[in-house]
Amino acid sequence: KAGGFMSYKGISGASALRPSEYLRQRILAYLDNYNLIYAKDNEIKFDAMPIYKKLPIPVGFAKSAEIFPGGTQIIVRTLEGDVDTVSSDGIYLMIGIQGEVYPILKENFERDYSPEDVPYTKEAEYVPAILNRITGERQEILPYARTCVPRNTKLVRAQPVDKSTKVFSYWDTEKYFYGNAGDFLVANEGAYDDCYIVRRDIFEKSYGSLN
Repeated sequence: KAGGFMSYKGISGASALRPSEYLRQRILAYLDNYNLIYAKDNEIKFDAMPIYKKLPIPVGFAKSAEIFPGGTQIIVRTLEGDVDTVSSDGIYLMIGIQGEVYPILKENFERDYSPEDVPYTKEAEYVPAILNRITGERQEILPYARTCVPRNTKLVRAQPVDKSTKVFSYWDTEKYFYGNAGDFLVANEGAYDDCYIVRRDIFEKSYGSLN
């Protein structure tokens, strides 16, 4: 189903192997180049990782159902990859310090952030937006965004990854967040199935170590 090819030179150089064995070795070599992490089913020992606190830097948030009607299939364009979800009253959209966007459950937002009744207008690396997955309609988030500040209780476990990493989140098991070596694998304290990748420069600006 996936596109791609194997070169004739590579295949002829492995003539001593059966085709099925050659293909198996190629697949294993590919998998060895990446960390593959499935948020709903992983054995990562997050409780052994350093603990960090989200710094009280104002960020933005918007309610997905105010941008597209509830039930609309949407694509959230994060810096680390696309996430497919459905707009609803229970899903908010966070806007980080670089303009990066990611979905968050309403109850997690209310636990970890204090909303302020002022618009969020900060200029960032790119204009945050989401897409209607069916029609392709693009909507910018800033016209709907308000400011919020992380509470002191926003804690995560995190550490840098040692090679390219793909994290299949509980938001979308078919797509993944992608990180390079040195980026951070992060999980919310007490909810380790909520894990994701944060680009190193953004993580270092957004979190402070408690260790």
